[in-house]
Amino acid sequence: MTDSQKVFVRHVHTDEIREVTAEQREVLDKNYWVRITGPDVQVTPPASAPSTPSAPASTADVDPTPAPKTASKATTPAK
Repeated sequence: MTDSQKVFVRHVHTDEIREVTAEQREVLDKNYWVRITGPDVQVTPPASAPSTPSAPASTADVDPTPAPKTASKATTPAK
């Protein structure tokens, strides 16, 4: 692979796709940016990348009280 060759990488959480050089690929965190291949790969701008699915739609949907703990505490062992 030459230094000027472009490769496509995708962020595993945001699904943002970037076109980077091989040198830039070496600097990226490989736990979050994975290389993708294919003839029909399209670059996505960060603004159009989907948001995380676990984020609530609005703050009105969030219950301010925490969920009660269901696990009991550990007991001391019998001698």
